[in-house]
Formats: sequence, structure tokens, C-alpha cells
Amino acid sequence: MVVAALAAVALSAAPPADIASAARRLAPAGARVVLAQERAWDRGVAAWDDGRTPTATPLEWRSHAWRRARRGGVTLSAPILRITGRSVYQEVHVTMRQRLLDVAMFVDGRPVDVLSFPGPTRGEVVSIATNFPRGRHVAVAYAAIFGSATARAWTFRVR
Repeated sequence: MVVAALAAVALSAAPPADIASAARRLAPAGARVVLAQERAWDRGVAAWDDGRTPTATPLEWRSHAWRRARRGGVTLSAPILRITGRSVYQEVHVTMRQRLLDVAMFVDGRPVDVLSFPGPTRGEVVSIATNFPRGRHVAVAYAAIFGSATARAWTFRVR
């Protein structure tokens, strides 16, 4: 009985295991969570928006909790955007030291279909989407190699 009570106390002090709770815990002051997505059992991405500037970070499962991932070895360029009516073309260049394990793009917290053109050290990730509702949207790009990952967030407006 005492062992069960001690185990319950120890487990209640641990950070929550779900990625959405981790995203809320890591959120900058005044920002709302716009993305909390697991990409594999040990990798994920989270993004926040404070109404002015969106931020994103890769997460990794380490020591029984979601934590900010190690960086280095992979970078994402600033996005190239082309907005025509309600269609949006997004392109991000990826530079990496090793083969990509995972690459993705999200808009407003949802994954979007991407075309990936990886090479040995450079690549491109392209998304073409139509019928966007008018207004402000938050986009996130994510890339991971073995041992590190990166994420980048930006906004765009459809008029």
C-alpha cells in the first residue's frame, strides 16, 4: 500500500507524456499552441503564435518526457511564398549534413501534402495548396536528421 502511494506521488511529479501538454508547458508567455504533432515515437514538432510572430521548435522524447530537440546539422531557409488568389505556393530549402529522416510542412496545425526533393546535402520541400480561407495563416516547416532536428514558422495572409 505504501509502495503504491509513493509510486503515485512520483508519477504525478513527472511531466505529462503527451506532446500537447509539452507544447503548452514550453509555450512562450502569451502565445497559443498552433501545432503539437508527433512525427515518430521519439520526434515531434510544436509551434506557437502570439498574434505577431510565430515560433516553432522540434521536440524529442528523452528521459521520459518531450523536450526541445538538439539542433545542428540541418537548417531550413526562409520560405519562398507565392500567393495567387486563394492558392498558396510555399518552398523551403533544406541543408543537411546527413540523410533526412523526416521532413514535413503544416498550415494552421494541419499537415499539408509536400513534394520533397532531397539530395545528399541539400533539398527542397514544396507545398501547393488551393482554396485557402481568407485571413492570416501560420505555416511550419520541420526537418530531422539522425540526432537533431529543426523547425521554422512563418505567417501569410490570403486576401
